[in-house]
Amino acid sequence: MGRKNENGGFSLIELLVSIVILVVVAIPLLHSFYTVANTNTKSKRVLNATTAGQNLMEQIKSEALKDTMAGAVDEAGNTVTGLAENPAKIMKKTFEGISVNGQLYRADVTLDPTSYLGIINADGSLTSDDRDYNSTPIANLSNMSNETSAFYLMSEEDDTDAANDIDAENPDDTLADLKREISVEVSRNASAEITVKVQVYYNDELAKEQTVYAGKKGLENIFLFYYPLYNGKENITLQNPENIPLKLYLVRQLTDQDRIVVLSSPVTVKVQEGAPADISNTGVSRVRVLANEKPDVSVSYEQNGIPYMDAIAVADLTDEQAKTRIYDINIKVYRNDDDAKTKLLAELEGTKTE
Repeated sequence: MGRKNENGGFSLIELLVSIVILVVVAIPLLHSFYTVANTNTKSKRVLNATTAGQNLMEQIKSEALKDTMAGAVDEAGNTVTGLAENPAKIMKKTFEGISVNGQLYRADVTLDPTSYLGIINADGSLTSDDRDYNSTPIANLSNMSNETSAFYLMSEEDDTDAANDIDAENPDDTLADLKREISVEVSRNASAEITVKVQVYYNDELAKEQTVYAGKKGLENIFLFYYPLYNGKENITLQNPENIPLKLYLVRQLTDQDRIVVLSSPVTVKVQEGAPADISNTGVSRVRVLANEKPDVSVSYEQNGIPYMDAIAVADLTDEQAKTRIYDINIKVYRNDDDAKTKLLAELEGTKTE
């Protein structure tokens, strides 16, 4: 007899056992796939958040405080003012809607200069240490560019030539009693072009007139190189009715007479400005006066025709100032919709120098 073919297939029990075995093997695999996918999603989110923080860090480092930190508050929650002067205080600001690869983030930024002020004592005073970069006076040298600076150079013969023009027969006597005024006028027209004009008067008569600056780049400095008269009858007037912030450098040129003649009185410098746009700046000059011979310069100040005593102190040409130059930067990045800031995605530290 022939053999019987067994074509009965799997029994139901065998099929169920196979399915159970497959499920037991597949569950760990599926969990691994899920874990990998979830980890990749979280890693991508953290990477994007870190990129958002890095982009913001580079922006803060490269741009001026007045541009990036406008609207920042101090530790008391008050809006920080005077950002152009680099305030020596902790500043905080939140940036929202930072987009990276289609994802939106928000970042809390803190700028802290206090680590570089030296040792802060209990009474608020400072004691120097090896990190007091923000409280140590350092020379503040201006860029002597024609785009941002005006220059006027007197000739050593200007005074003697004027004396000869006034009285050719007695120039020495005329020179001894000669009166000189240098008038510097700063103006700005409707097109925002700034002009600096210098006029030189001898005995109240106009002798020279010269435009030494005209441009829209932005005037920052006026350099006036002058020779002393020695008779105490020399005046310098700066008219700045638009209250343009600038520095007036008074550079006294030395002559052979300086070795044997002493100035009879300081050069009188008068700074005249217009009414301030902000009432809080009443009596506050927008001009800084610097001189290489400070004792030989006496400065007075008028604002809108009203004199203010001791409004301007003459500084040395090096213009040494204690200025906030270094800030520690801390950036914390969250999802843009995480208003409660429950999940910190990335935190970055850096330093901004000015």
